[in-house]
Amino acid sequence: MKPSTGVIKHYEKFQSEFVAARNVDVWLPDEYSEDEKFAVLYMHDGQMLFDAQTTWNKQEWQADETADQLITHGKTQKFIIVGIESIAALRRTDYFPQKPFESLPKKTIDSLYEISASINQPMFDSKVNSDNYLKFIVTELKPFIDKNFSVKTGRDHTFIAGSSMAD
Repeated sequence: MKPSTGVIKHYEKFQSEFVAARNVDVWLPDEYSEDEKFAVLYMHDGQMLFDAQTTWNKQEWQADETADQLITHGKTQKFIIVGIESIAALRRTDYFPQKPFESLPKKTIDSLYEISASINQPMFDSKVNSDNYLKFIVTELKPFIDKNFSVKTGRDHTFIAGSSMAD
């Protein structure tokens, strides 16, 4: 993977106790230095962020170009991007809000799973798992990033963004 600006550190099949192993890419801007602390932006669907040649639809979100422009023009504090790749078969189960789903009547939940199983592109290939996906980010990935990169660790410097369930 080749970003237009900055450098990517790739972590193949980042292991987790809570979710299936997935690739994680850390984009560091050209200005990155161990002598300075950077904010962190965690982004879902990380495979879509930096290089159109590596995406399923040959399009990218241009996260590196946009971040570089924001940093260069002083529109934001300096930050790195942590791209968390999704796994196609688990994407919806990782992202769908678990607590609201589980608060539905059991009959409704069961019918949603049945409907999902009967269509060509099911909404759920397995049980909703977003609480564990969040545990992965908070208790495993963020501590790894905090330990291995020169970052500000507080909530005022930690952000999360990504795709919607609609796509």
